[in-house]
Amino acid sequence: MIKRLRTFLWKGTSSSGYPKVAWEIVCRPVEEGGQGIKDIFALNRALMSKHLWAVIKQVRTSIWVDWIFQVRLRDCTIWTAKDNKGAWGWRKMLSLRHILLSHIHFRVGDGTSFSLWHDPWHTLGPLITQFPRGPQMTNTRTHDKLSVVMKDGQ
Repeated sequence: MIKRLRTFLWKGTSSSGYPKVAWEIVCRPVEEGGQGIKDIFALNRALMSKHLWAVIKQVRTSIWVDWIFQVRLRDCTIWTAKDNKGAWGWRKMLSLRHILLSHIHFRVGDGTSFSLWHDPWHTLGPLITQFPRGPQMTNTRTHDKLSVVMKDGQ
């Protein structure tokens, strides 16, 4: 698709030829010497990240977010969902988790809002990915909250 956009911009047709300016420069703002054309890949990542953020924050005002929790996240959280099932858009959204995670700082508080095994409250990430047999070995359930193992806020 980008190739067609570039070709149309340069020639007005889809015949072959070499562009005179790098596409990255064309996508820069006019103030920075570009044409101000939106980078559709960056725009797509931003919009998908916005949807992913709604799932992370559990904003249940959206029918789509409700559906995601009922169908895709029935037995896991957004952090441990497998990205090998589902539509392209869902898989793409899951591939952006690491970008969002690098910008999130978690406040554990009393631990009642964090899954002990499935949420990335620890520096290791979701503990279930590091210790798949952890729940059996520690005599906890996979859906226990962090507060189950906390004592006096620690």
